[in-house]
Amino acid sequence: MVVSAIRPEMQTIPHGVAVHYPSVAMKYPDASAVTTVTDVCWQVTRTRRLVPVALVEPVQLADATVRRVTLHNVQWARERGIGTGASVAIVRSHMVIPRIVEVLVAALVVCPVTCPRCGQAVTVAGRDLVCLNPACAPGA
Repeated sequence: MVVSAIRPEMQTIPHGVAVHYPSVAMKYPDASAVTTVTDVCWQVTRTRRLVPVALVEPVQLADATVRRVTLHNVQWARERGIGTGASVAIVRSHMVIPRIVEVLVAALVVCPVTCPRCGQAVTVAGRDLVCLNPACAPGA
């Protein structure tokens, strides 16, 4: 929701002020819910990165049922202890993207040793798991 000034004297902006419009955007607070991670699946990107996705007990948030939440990368998931059995608080940021905002009960993250797409070995590269097979990338 955007609130705008309607009185002419409120619409004039003093010289040097970095505001371009006499308006303010108002946002509703994100709805949150507590749920449990039932599993972690691994998606392979076009660059062969393995991205963990938490499958959670379904919860209603902002008129949508949330069943999947990204864990971004293996390092992010490990640092927070978001594995199967973890209890987490989630929100739909700006009523769109589900994300984990708090870990209430941590659980061990079990990482795959082979790529779920091609079955070849994976390695840790920085904060990510990466498939070692160059032919695993789409279009290769």
